[in-house]
Amino acid sequence: MAEFSQYLGEGFKLRNRTFIVRHGLVRTCLHSHQAPDSLQAESNVKQVLVTKPEQGTTLWGLVEEGRKQAKAAGEKLKELIGSVSSEDIVIVSSDFTRTRETAEIIHSTLQPKVPLRLNEGLRERDMGDMDLLHVSESMTPNLFDLWKNDEEDVMTAEHNAESVATIAARMSAVVKSVNQEFAGKVVILVSHQDPLHILHALFVGLPLAQHKKQEPPIGNCDIRELITQ
Repeated sequence: MAEFSQYLGEGFKLRNRTFIVRHGLVRTCLHSHQAPDSLQAESNVKQVLVTKPEQGTTLWGLVEEGRKQAKAAGEKLKELIGSVSSEDIVIVSSDFTRTRETAEIIHSTLQPKVPLRLNEGLRERDMGDMDLLHVSESMTPNLFDLWKNDEEDVMTAEHNAESVATIAARMSAVVKSVNQEFAGKVVILVSHQDPLHILHALFVGLPLAQHKKQEPPIGNCDIRELITQ
């Protein structure tokens, strides 16, 4: 658990009940920032990377299936949380459209008294030169090569992408912040797959270099609870 202590601090303990949720199925567009809805395509289906805030915070929201997934996640969280006062539930989300819309649906399902909070520390991994490219093993630069590099070096990343270490630091900072501000409450963090894999790896004692080795991977609107010993 050396990495846990490195990023969260020696002896760190959660003072709240903390859940992490990935966004629902999303749509994106490769044509322009102002493209109409008719030109947009499902990014999870088309496997297009939208990782920079200039694009990710604008048009690229949930498709209908993604909205259904978010609603189901809200209902599941309601079961997991149990009879907790609506004043004791806090939802914090990445400001990307796909996460914000997911969080808004969960918020409307749980109806907490605290307004939805947005936090840039929960943003998608910046994929650098790979942003807006299709995901395939033949693409150049290659996302799969990036993940392979993660296994060898968490401190740097190829193709101007964000490193695992940088993501671990910013995600941990969010956890420490909400842990202090919302002690004794239920906190739900809505984010993206790589950042959540990296954060979850810290809590389960998996080396950060193996963050993509988690089984099962965190899929659309999957829920995990963070637990400290």
